[in-house]
Amino acid sequence: MSAKCPKMDFERTKQVFRFEVSRFPFASEERRARLRRAYRELEAAFRSAIRELEFDWGDPRRMPPRVLSARLGHIYRELKAAREAHGHLLSPEMRDELEALCEHLLKLKECVNALSPEAGPPLKDLVRGFEELKRVLGTVHRL
Repeated sequence: MSAKCPKMDFERTKQVFRFEVSRFPFASEERRARLRRAYRELEAAFRSAIRELEFDWGDPRRMPPRVLSARLGHIYRELKAAREAHGHLLSPEMRDELEALCEHLLKLKECVNALSPEAGPPLKDLVRGFEELKRVLGTVHRL
């Protein structure tokens, strides 16, 4: 019996990230430097996650579940570490969205561990969502 794989809607997360990035130029110089570092670390975590999952789009039929599960666990730990390290700089809404991403990763990991073939599409959506979030955070470096 396979578990129902969760699907995350990244629109709210993208909106929160866009709003926070739009406020970036109005922060003090010292805060901007710290925020830039935090955003860069989050962007790097998303980039790394994309690389780890892009191979066969994380398709559980082509990638052994233990490998895919390990990758999802690694991505979870990276995002959680970035959130904990820079959480004091981020808005409560942004912290909540990162926490929701981490919870989503854990649910996907459970789905993959249950050998569910339904995990493929949510993993593709995850990669696309991470790509969009990475792109939003990348606009800070052009400011």
